[in-house]
Amino acid sequence: MQDFLYREATKLKIGDATLTYGGLIPKLQKSILAKDRASMQPHIREFVDRAVTFTTCPECEGARTSKIKQISIADACTMEIRDLADWVRALDEPSVTPPLTVLQQTLDSPSSRSASATSPSTAPSAPSPAAKPSASR
Repeated sequence: MQDFLYREATKLKIGDATLTYGGLIPKLQKSILAKDRASMQPHIREFVDRAVTFTTCPECEGARTSKIKQISIADACTMEIRDLADWVRALDEPSVTPPLTVLQQTLDSPSSRSASATSPSTAPSAPSPAAKPSASR
């Protein structure tokens, strides 16, 4: 039952054929739940509305304040590239080594280093996605 529900994509050789099997939950997450609800076809949106509940985290109210090594995701997003690269380099978690390695290579690439020359304080700021529009009458 665990494999049926949660197994990540795995290649299986059955006779002369090689098939990829993935559990139901990861398959739904990748094929449906990763999409913007508004862009879904009506019958898919109807299924999602019946089967899934989207809620804001009651602890952080959507601010993504869960922390890794005393840094929240929100704080990491506002760090300069060099500081973020140093922080990622210091992370030591064997279970996520491959994605950390790719992230570190990306952060250390020349294009990322040149992007860090524009600090958040001098770059034009976009409105916060959490900001609510105000109505003035």
